[in-house]
Amino acid sequence: FPSHDTGSDFGINYSDSVSWGGTYRFKLHAVNNIGQSVNTDSISVTYGAAPQIINSPTVTLEGIERNITDYDGHTVSSILEQLGENYQDSTGSEKAIAISLFSNTNGTWQYRNDDINWTNIPTLTTNQLFLLSTYSNGRFRFISNRNYQGTETIVVRGWNKRAYGNMEVQSYTENGYYFSSEAASLSLTISGGSYRDWE
Repeated sequence: FPSHDTGSDFGINYSDSVSWGGTYRFKLHAVNNIGQSVNTDSISVTYGAAPQIINSPTVTLEGIERNITDYDGHTVSSILEQLGENYQDSTGSEKAIAISLFSNTNGTWQYRNDDINWTNIPTLTTNQLFLLSTYSNGRFRFISNRNYQGTETIVVRGWNKRAYGNMEVQSYTENGYYFSSEAASLSLTISGGSYRDWE
């Protein structure tokens, strides 16, 4: 940075890549008119680009009947709408979600965009996330095991879509740069219906 005379005002402006997040540390030296250091100070600025989910909300998805295999699922857009003010983003990037926890014990969770067939959501290990955006009408659904009735839960975090790509598996770390620290629970009820055979 250029030097400045005592009493003058100056600012520091730093630009980074669109997806970076972290802590910047600057050290400032004050010197006298013969170049001797008379004071040193450090400043830190933390930049985080993650949206936030607040209040640990639970969203109730539109329920389905057992043995249904041909429904259109739940769009990412509708989930974001239901989250409402519980999803906060000051970055101006497209809102999106990161699936962090689900179970396939009683059926199978699947996802799709308009341009692909339904595909099983990949199995996630601890601290892994599956990223899904509103692009191409992104959506997901649960196909239950035969004659299963009950309630299933899938857990999502907010995702800064400026980092990483749609339909990717990424690792989550609690740094607040790309994914929200809190999560929302999405609850789906599979109710009684016909005992119809699978098609």
